[in-house]
Amino acid sequence: MNNLSKDALILITGGGGFIGGHLIGELIQKGHTHCCPSYFSPSPKSQLVWPFIDFWRRAATAPTERLKIVMMGALGGTSTLAGLYFLAREKLPHLDVLFAGQFEIHICGSGELPPELERRFQRPDVFVRGFVDDIISELLSCDVFLIPTPIELGSRVRIAYAWSVGCCVVSHSADANGLEEMQDGQNALLASSGLEVAKAIVRTHREPDMRQTLQNNGRETFERYYSETATVDKIITKVEDIIQSSRFASRSDSLGKQSEVGI
Repeated sequence: MNNLSKDALILITGGGGFIGGHLIGELIQKGHTHCCPSYFSPSPKSQLVWPFIDFWRRAATAPTERLKIVMMGALGGTSTLAGLYFLAREKLPHLDVLFAGQFEIHICGSGELPPELERRFQRPDVFVRGFVDDIISELLSCDVFLIPTPIELGSRVRIAYAWSVGCCVVSHSADANGLEEMQDGQNALLASSGLEVAKAIVRTHREPDMRQTLQNNGRETFERYYSETATVDKIITKVEDIIQSSRFASRSDSLGKQSEVGI
């Protein structure tokens, strides 16, 4: 591969698989950006692309001048709104003191903001992007994926999604209650106050090795608990259990009706 031109178009057969994914990752790290995996999504616009390849694409992403923080979610959603209010009222004031001029926050998601949040986010370091068609590119280019939701509302699927492309996750500790795989200092940084969240974000900038470790561990967590390999067998088993239970219930009802007739 060392003799290949970086402008060469390289077709990877089985690029959506384990070996092919590693091969594409190595090629991208060597500067070969014209890799064409033999994997085809049902729709060109689909967000459900093979995340392992995108994880390796992160290595080829140019660093930004300012720390890029990305949030995503429907702006009218309960959890997203709670996180945005927490961001505006509790976190941004501390981040301005600790890290002024060195960060930018991109808020991605459809919907409209309440007037208070519109006013608070009218500043040069906050970008309300609206719906973003290629959210994967946003995640690949970010330094921190932020989930500041301060209320317990079940599992945050967006965290697993961010792990799939190797994001460094900073989250409010309340979100860990619905996601037992998330561990502070292992695959995410967790905090419970605006000041603590701001300090965690600054830490990801000042400790790049730690940030890389969180990214790698987050991807490993995704592979272990949320990838196709990890989940398909569990889903099939659960469906089979449901079918079996339904058949047993049907037989029990039938036997009960026969007994009533006999009586």
